[in-house]
Amino acid sequence: MRITTTDGHALIGIPTSVDAARGATEVFLRPADDPDGEVSLALARIEGVSLL
Repeated sequence: MRITTTDGHALIGIPTSVDAARGATEVFLRPADDPDGEVSLALARIEGVSLL
C-alpha cells in the first residue's frame, strides 16, 4: 500500500499492525525497501491510502 502523509511524503509498504480500537493513534508499516524494518506512523499524519 502507499500512504501519503499530510506533509506530502509517500511511504510504500505492508501494514504489520493496525489497531482497530477507537482510541488508536498509529499504524505500523514494513517499508518495501527495508524488509527487516518497521515504521510507526501517526494516524493524524495520514492524508491518503491506496492499494498497489
